[in-house]
Amino acid sequence: MRPLYDRFAAAVRTCVGPEPVKTRLSTAWIEHLDAIDPVDMPGNLHQEFRKLRRAMYAAEPLPDEPAPLAAVRKMSAQQAAQYADRIVLLASELQALCLRQQVTGETDTQQQIPFGRGILAPERLN
Repeated sequence: MRPLYDRFAAAVRTCVGPEPVKTRLSTAWIEHLDAIDPVDMPGNLHQEFRKLRRAMYAAEPLPDEPAPLAAVRKMSAQQAAQYADRIVLLASELQALCLRQQVTGETDTQQQIPFGRGILAPERLN
């Protein structure tokens, strides 16, 4: 669980950097999240991550262009901010799960986790 959270924490640091939101999103995805298999995500977070992955592979890339870069290139800045927000929310949920496991010692990673408590508005990521 901790390695997943560490990848998401790195992606969040990228998502809140100084670059334009579309650059931040594509870099966060390609460098930190692309290698994650959705089935490795705990509980119902794998469904949310699967949706995010689908969005990051929604466009046909140009020759020698990674598909996620093509997908983000075709997004509006607002759409990119919404996907960056989804990364932040997933990281938050993973962090909460890691903390819960530390405190309680539980290891059930397939439990249902309420997703999206609205801790950060997408417009804050622009």
